[in-house]
Amino acid sequence: MVRAGQSLGKAFLVLTFFAATLAPAWQQGACAQTVDESVVTAALGVPAEEAAGSDPLVYLTWWPTGDAIWEPATYAVYSKSGEPSDPGGFSLDALVRPQTSALAVGQSINQAVQLGEDPLELSSNIDGLYDNIVPVAGLELNQKLAAIVDVSRVDNKSAETLSLLTRRHPAAALAAGVAFVEPIGEGEVRTYEIRSCPDGSSDPAECTVVSGRVVVTGGEVKLLPAPGQPVEVPFVDNSGKEDPRGNLNVPLRWGTPGDLRERSFFQFGYNVYRVDPEFAEDAGWDAAEPDPEKFFGLMSERPGSIIRVNERPILTDKIFSPTEAPDLNADSETYFVIDDNDRYRNGGTPFSDGDRFYYFVAGRDLLGRPGAVSQGTPVTICFRIPPQAPKGLEVSNHFIYDESTETQTQVLKLDWEPAQTREHGPDISEYWIYRWASIEQMHNNQGLPEQGLPSGEITGGRIATVGSDITEYIDDSGVHPFITYQNRDLTTPATGDSAEANKTYWYTVRAVDASACGGNVSGNSGPGYGVLRDRVGPQAPDGSVTGSCLLPIVSKNGSTVEAGSGFEAGYIYLDLFIERIDPRIEWVEFYVVPTDDERGYLGRFDFPETGTLQIQPVLPNSLFQGQEANTGTILVRVGIAGGKRSSFAEQTFSVGLNPDKQSGNYVQAFDFLAATDPEAPCTTHEPRQPGTPATGTIDPVDLDLFLTPDTREWKLYRRVDDGPLTMIEQGIANYNETPNVQTQDRDLPLNGGRVCYFLQVYDLQGNPSVLSRLDCITVEPRTDLPKPMLSPVEPVGETPDNGAARIKWFAPPAGVERFELAIRSVDGVPRADLSDDFRLNVPASGPAGNPFVSLIQVGDKVFRSYLTGRVGANFDVGPSYQALWSRNFASGTEYAFRVRAIGAGGAEGPWSNEVFFIWSSEVDFSQPFDPSDCVVPWPVRGTPDIDGTFPVEAPDRPYPVGLKAAIDPMNPDGSTAYHGGAVRVGFVELGQLDINFSSNWDQPPKGYDTAAGIFPLPRSPKAEKSDLETAFYVRASNGEPLPDFMLYRYQEPNATWANVSGDVYQVSPLIEGLASAPSTFQEQPVWAVHDPYVFLIPEPTVNNGYHLWVKDTQPVIQGASYRYLLVRFTERGEIARVIPLDSVTAN
Repeated sequence: MVRAGQSLGKAFLVLTFFAATLAPAWQQGACAQTVDESVVTAALGVPAEEAAGSDPLVYLTWWPTGDAIWEPATYAVYSKSGEPSDPGGFSLDALVRPQTSALAVGQSINQAVQLGEDPLELSSNIDGLYDNIVPVAGLELNQKLAAIVDVSRVDNKSAETLSLLTRRHPAAALAAGVAFVEPIGEGEVRTYEIRSCPDGSSDPAECTVVSGRVVVTGGEVKLLPAPGQPVEVPFVDNSGKEDPRGNLNVPLRWGTPGDLRERSFFQFGYNVYRVDPEFAEDAGWDAAEPDPEKFFGLMSERPGSIIRVNERPILTDKIFSPTEAPDLNADSETYFVIDDNDRYRNGGTPFSDGDRFYYFVAGRDLLGRPGAVSQGTPVTICFRIPPQAPKGLEVSNHFIYDESTETQTQVLKLDWEPAQTREHGPDISEYWIYRWASIEQMHNNQGLPEQGLPSGEITGGRIATVGSDITEYIDDSGVHPFITYQNRDLTTPATGDSAEANKTYWYTVRAVDASACGGNVSGNSGPGYGVLRDRVGPQAPDGSVTGSCLLPIVSKNGSTVEAGSGFEAGYIYLDLFIERIDPRIEWVEFYVVPTDDERGYLGRFDFPETGTLQIQPVLPNSLFQGQEANTGTILVRVGIAGGKRSSFAEQTFSVGLNPDKQSGNYVQAFDFLAATDPEAPCTTHEPRQPGTPATGTIDPVDLDLFLTPDTREWKLYRRVDDGPLTMIEQGIANYNETPNVQTQDRDLPLNGGRVCYFLQVYDLQGNPSVLSRLDCITVEPRTDLPKPMLSPVEPVGETPDNGAARIKWFAPPAGVERFELAIRSVDGVPRADLSDDFRLNVPASGPAGNPFVSLIQVGDKVFRSYLTGRVGANFDVGPSYQALWSRNFASGTEYAFRVRAIGAGGAEGPWSNEVFFIWSSEVDFSQPFDPSDCVVPWPVRGTPDIDGTFPVEAPDRPYPVGLKAAIDPMNPDGSTAYHGGAVRVGFVELGQLDINFSSNWDQPPKGYDTAAGIFPLPRSPKAEKSDLETAFYVRASNGEPLPDFMLYRYQEPNATWANVSGDVYQVSPLIEGLASAPSTFQEQPVWAVHDPYVFLIPEPTVNNGYHLWVKDTQPVIQGASYRYLLVRFTERGEIARVIPLDSVTAN
């Protein structure tokens, strides 16, 4: 038996489905006796190569004529050698009856296996067919088959099912008593008779009625004739159009030729095959029926190119002739099989749109073997589900200007969202656009998507097609509605086809996909409508925006050069006098340039109540050495509260005037005037007067609105910075009566910003003018800017060359445009170029190239000023901010930092707290603690001043209390506790020390080592580590704790070392507490101390009591005397006091 995927090899003519010479004897004219034709008989040959034995097999099966349901009966099978007319008599081969014994049925199954029966398939089919009739689940196959034969004797439904089973499975036919199988010699001719036996008879002699006769030649088989060519039967709707039921599938049917009909008893169903188109065309199967041997041989070799569509035989309930099958007009619905590539099974995949295949069909004989193959039919797989209808259709008015005719045309414009494709569907290829007179007209033509506009009509069908990449359409082609105007500005009434004005037109859009079968058309989109109107509005309005502000100015008011007396040569003597006219001016700043020395900043000075100020700076000529010119320039600017400054006034002075021999030098005097300019245009509006509280009266922005003819209504809008456009006021005004309107904007933005005003006017019909921008003005904040909170500055990097300082602060971002950083050091202001995160704050006016113009005064200190980028644009969004000082700083130099917010118009907020910073290398705390390589970094600091003592609290204790310095301090037993200098700083009580202690450090100590700083301390269960910082150190009599501190020392002269340097050295790190971690000891909470900079010396008078000493980490010189200084620090790291200790000598 041949199955899909099996290899036929050279035995194709034998192995392919063949029928033996099966014609009844009466058709051959060689009857030995009369045949009553009471059964239809078929014989199928099984070649030796396919049979399980060495000889071919003959398989005989029969069925009572006219019976559709199996009934139990007994038959005798007789045979003789040769043709019926040849000499010789018939002999009995077998008495055939239904088998109800499982043993006998098992023998029938074994015989069927020799014919190619698949027991697993038979068992599965029995379970599926009889599951609800006979409980056969769990039985062996022979038991199942015996049971259903037995039940079918008395149950018509079971008998009907058994009838179908005998046609498909030889084992079922043998068990039901309607089949017989035996070997036959190769080429042997033999005649078989099927003789009916009387009911209940088991004697072959009584079986005298010959019901069927066949002549068989052993090993000779014939193919079932080929069916007709497959025909694709598309699914269509009532109008005859193909509909979505045919999506990605192929319904097929075919005709049955007469020669195949004649052998229908030999046949049970069909097989359908799907073949790759290139493979079929290369084999020539597109023009002729395939050769069966080649077809099934290639199917075995190329299973992916030839695929059997059906798993089970395809049974048809209607028979077409080869000419009737293609006639879809006569029958457009019947199909026998539908191929969807098993897409709905688990793991199945659908066809793709545009896939091509050839389909072939072959009949199956009673042994399941395919016969001759039909002619192939080419089929294209099509995606049949229309895309989703476009959404979001909007219709708007559109204007087109024709420059050649100076004509403005109003038409309608459509916009829609791109249509969505279906899953596995093709892309959208185009859109069809429709124009309707009404919704009703759209519904009436819903089923006619291809229909264009009826002749002479403007509505009623499709008007345009656009590509898939277009989602808009301007309705200005062909017959379309429009209105024309005679100028571009729409200032005159409509002309031309004004009859279309005020009419409503409805539009819909359909999407068409790129399906391989011509494209699927979606339904209509939701309708959109448009109306052509006379939309000429008034001309554009205009107006003015006026703010109020206080602009300080400073000007020169004369100069003199006078001889002086008693002056020293080599200096420049200046006399600077300034008078303020407006008392709202608060301060004046003086600079001299060019110079590269910060002494060029003379400082900021507040005006006294008198309003006049005089300073007399004396500058060395050396300050201007290297300058090509013999002159310098005085820069003067004044300012008012809130941070507003004037531009610089400049005055030239001479450098290196020759001293008068009698008077000794000259005094160069310059006068300046400071005032405010009431006539200056205000680019920045001040909603409150300088120096007034935020809760005070708000000064509004004044607006003059200039309306245009035909105006009946106006609307005023404003935009703050890049925010939305917001209407702030509207009013009714007839231009003929009120051509101008004055109004004020009092509700100014709380945090200030750049405010732009816009005006639009409307005519009586509500047609608007264009939206006109009046002007923009910067408005300062109405509220005080926030005061930033500056965090401690963090070091970054390992050395100053690759290091940096991270400056961090916090401030609410509302109203803040940027920040101003002020930085100074004890050695002067830092250099100009420090970072990419902030730039030098040099005014746009004046000598912007000189960095000392960026010097400012905060309190009595001079800082250099820097500006960050704009908040939210090229700087942090906030409220947390940081900037990196990445270059031009020095190690060991202390810097001071302040920061303040800058708002709109340059408004200044209050300065933050001041923080101090000395750069030191960054510590990587992510690495595990290593006690053998413990290095505690501390800031590099200068020499402290010795300015006091530390009175120590002295409780009534039997052991010494207080600070003490020593060289080589001794244990009570006389041994040296530590070789080198040390200072006693406290007292601890440990508890027992005679057992090992294991802490939870990364490298736990093996036991106590009081000399190495490894020991436990008692701990309260609720204690924090901060409790340990000061608990065991001495305290001042006022309770002041000792930490944080460092040890310094310097050498004192003595008899051995008479000459010493006097240098002071730091000999300990910053001691903030004890290096420790919480742990347990003898089930009690303790602190596990592991600090390499401390050690303990026992106190004999106290059980387990120890004095706490801090080590001097530097070596000492034999015979040298030293003075130790204990330097205490505040919480922010500044020196609180220096405590001198007694002098000690290294003996």
